[in-house]
Parts: sequence; C-alpha cells; structure tokens
Amino acid sequence: MRNLQARDVFAACRVLNKIGIKDDIKKLAKKADKAADVWDNGFDLLFSVFEKATSKNAEKPIYEFIAGLFECEPDEVEKMDFFDLCEKLKEVADPEKWKNFFNKAANLMK
Repeated sequence: MRNLQARDVFAACRVLNKIGIKDDIKKLAKKADKAADVWDNGFDLLFSVFEKATSKNAEKPIYEFIAGLFECEPDEVEKMDFFDLCEKLKEVADPEKWKNFFNKAANLMK
C-alpha cells in the first residue's frame, strides 16, 4: 500500500467522469454563491456520488483506482473484506488531512 500521490487526484477525477458524476458536481457548483454553499449541499453531492458509484458499470473503474492505491489487482479489492477495505482507505486517505485540505481550499475561494 502507498500514500496518495498527485497522480491519484487525476485518476479519481477520471473515475468520477466515467461514472457520470461530473454534471452533478457542475450543477452544485453553479448553484453556489460561495464555497460555504457547496459544503452546505455536500449531502446532495455525496448521495449523487453514492448513487452513481453503486451502478454496475462503476464497479470496475473504482476497483481499478483503489487497486492502484493498494498496489494490488482489482479482483483482490473486489473480494476484500469490507471492513478491511474501509480501514485501508482510512490509512491511505487520512480524513483529517482531507478536512484540512478542503478548509484551505475553501478559504482561498473567499
């Protein structure tokens, strides 16, 4: 397993594009007057990502993305114990680091 790298941002964006979430993000961003509005509507975005990510055609690109992070094969991710998967994802993408990143990004938009 490895830490997140800059290239992972682009890989994640490609996955979001493949599963069709781009338009949902764009719609949410257009409704927002400021960064805080995006955060206030975060649940809508999260639910939309969940809805699209659970479609059958989204599984393969998601497994491939996660396999890259875990340095394993996509079929290993597919068969991984769910709680192990969650723990490994937390190791790779520390929630506190993400929270700090998004707070800094939001402050830049003020």
